[in-house]
Amino acid sequence: MTKNDFKKGQTVYLKYIGDRRNGTIGSITEATVKSIGSKYITTINGQYDTERKFDANNDFKEYYTIGESSYQLYLSKQQIEQENEAKKIGKLIKSLFVSSWSDEMKLPIEKLRAIQDIINS
Repeated sequence: MTKNDFKKGQTVYLKYIGDRRNGTIGSITEATVKSIGSKYITTINGQYDTERKFDANNDFKEYYTIGESSYQLYLSKQQIEQENEAKKIGKLIKSLFVSSWSDEMKLPIEKLRAIQDIINS
């Protein structure tokens, strides 16, 4: 994804990546491209036309002078949904292999061999 993929007036999507206290990580918000500058893409969204700037040179994360980014900019909702699904599946797989207090495997050997076959193919 590059800055040239964005057009003024285009519908884009914002993924919440900030602090859990202020929102649900991975949640999706629709926005509209307001302007495209040499370094930043500015969007507006919400009832009060909240304006946000995204840095094209920093993985399209929200530009902040104090603190850290709360949102990341995407061209499609599907991109965010796939990332969220991959993260969820990754957590599940990780939890099935090793528990936090033991090296004991939680899957039977047959399933582990099947996984190994998939990885090796």
